[in-house]
Amino acid sequence: MSRRTCPHTLLLASTVACCVVLATGCGTRFSEPRDVPSIAKRYTQTAKTVVNPSDVDKYTPLYAEDAVFEDVPMKERVEGRSNIIDHFRTNMSTDTTDTVEHVVTGDGWFVVQDRVSSGQGEFEYDITFFTMFEVKGGLITHQWEFYPSDAPWLEYYQ
Repeated sequence: MSRRTCPHTLLLASTVACCVVLATGCGTRFSEPRDVPSIAKRYTQTAKTVVNPSDVDKYTPLYAEDAVFEDVPMKERVEGRSNIIDHFRTNMSTDTTDTVEHVVTGDGWFVVQDRVSSGQGEFEYDITFFTMFEVKGGLITHQWEFYPSDAPWLEYYQ
């Protein structure tokens, strides 16, 4: 399995963070400032423990009932907490490792850069993901996921 490295990772992370700020109204408060670092920490801690599709229920308490998930490269939109959890369960490979590399928090949002790898299942990969989260009332209300355009599953599913 080869490691995919993006030479412009910091630039991409900065761009994603700026997009979050713009998408959320340039600092409009969606959540109490203390809620964002708390939910970001809970999310990153949970991500470390979710290694198989059977583990994705651990994410359930982090999402609002009417949350939205968007896989931007795949052009997929999933609405509702239970549908999001089902989507994660269906699309997750077995024996997945999620290593959080950076977290940036703002007023009502956070961004996670993580390296996700799996050596089993239909696709083997080791890819950097950037995920933006909108937070309201201490829960994730919207999630946008970004990853490289050469991810192995893109060609298969498109």
